[in-house]
Amino acid sequence: MARIKTNDVAQAIYASTRDKTGADLDLVLKNAALFLSKNNLLNKSQKILDKVKEIENKESGHIELTVKSSNPLVPGSLHEIKHWATDYYKAKSVEITEIIDSNLIGGVKIQVGNEIIDMSFRNQVNQLQAFLLKN
Repeated sequence: MARIKTNDVAQAIYASTRDKTGADLDLVLKNAALFLSKNNLLNKSQKILDKVKEIENKESGHIELTVKSSNPLVPGSLHEIKHWATDYYKAKSVEITEIIDSNLIGGVKIQVGNEIIDMSFRNQVNQLQAFLLKN
């Protein structure tokens, strides 16, 4: 028997729920839950839901990013990050979650999906050190 992949299940759930509302949506979600139960995939439901959300965000042009910094960022900085992300990712909308990370000395780390843009002071010092040792 073929192995059921969570990405395939997420794609199927997204496709079958797209443009559905009310009773139609309830029926599709009930059938999806039954499918997950019958195929022993309930333990992977969070991963599947996260993938469905990722697919929906990609289709709608929405991105979610996390900004980690040692101190709260000023609104102007958040606006600049949002503007940069909109241009860089060609997004229609950007949602920012800000996290204060006391392990950071300064600078920021931005995460979009699996991509991390590390502009922390520690990373900059490490890059400089590597460059100096190499040259």
